[in-house]
Amino acid sequence: MNLINLINASHAIKDFIPFSNIGNEEDYNAAINIMDAITNDYDESLSVIIDVLAPKISEYEDSLEELVEFNDRISSMNPSSTMLRVIMEHHHLKTTDFKDEIGGKSLVSMIVNGKRNLTVDHIKNLSNRFDISPNLFF
Repeated sequence: MNLINLINASHAIKDFIPFSNIGNEEDYNAAINIMDAITNDYDESLSVIIDVLAPKISEYEDSLEELVEFNDRISSMNPSSTMLRVIMEHHHLKTTDFKDEIGGKSLVSMIVNGKRNLTVDHIKNLSNRFDISPNLFF
């Protein structure tokens, strides 16, 4: 393919997908709908559209105040205590249910509340009990 054909194809894609800049919720929803359709019925030839839309969608999402606040909260969370809370919620467990893996109720409570950290041994024990990767705690 020569350069002129490549440039023409690029312009055609940009004209067909007019999201060079997602500036409002309507554009965003339209872009999300296109991405959903493409990814639900994925065809490798459509990866060019994904390459065009994905960064625009991310850029718009990164500019939304509520998502900025959410991302800030997520980044400030301790991954090991968050993972322990997920395990507790998923398996309907209480702080008293980790005596063999972590220790007593008060230690588990401190870890869940971010006042203490899981040790390597705690993580190994939890990984073995719940058959999950230790990497989920980091």
